Amino acid sequence: MKGKEALKKIEQRTKEGKSKKEIYEELLVKIKFRSDLLQLIAMVPDHGARMKYKNLNLCLFFLLVFVTVAKIIVSVQFLVTISIFMIAFVIFFTFASLFFAYMVWNFRGNNYRILGLFAIAALLKSVSNFEAWSSYTTIDWAAELLLGYIPGTLIVILAYYIGFKAFPYYNFWGMLQEKKLDL
Repeated sequence: MKGKEALKKIEQRTKEGKSKKEIYEELLVKIKFRSDLLQLIAMVPDHGARMKYKNLNLCLFFLLVFVTVAKIIVSVQFLVTISIFMIAFVIFFTFASLFFAYMVWNFRGNNYRILGLFAIAALLKSVSNFEAWSSYTTIDWAAELLLGYIPGTLIVILAYYIGFKAFPYYNFWGMLQEKKLDL
């Protein structure tokens, strides 16, 4: 059984109210490696957790889409003035942002911690650019706050909050803790 097929079956079984242990026992003979099955089971939240954190997850999704669109608009303006050869980087980071938005939309637990770590790194990189701060105008500060710091901070908070509440099987760095699965 392939991974996508197994994820669909796991989601279906959680909607039916089956426990992770029952799903594990059912799919153990169909998945080649036990570690793969554990990863797949940990990626899908319980149906109750999915319903409980659905609105927060939707907020995180829209924040990711907003940041992606804002960064594309800002990047295109810089590309016109700097170099057209930088378009490969813009395309790469756009696809990375869209990938995380897609995974958040589908409630895939292994990506929330990684998303939080990337957002922390982006915020720290932005804060570390002290030399440019002295040349900022009021509009630059407002744009930086509205398009960078506020959404970035909200993404970090929501990614880790949803990650720890809906997917308690992963540690801070996003590694699966098999003992917490209790299978």
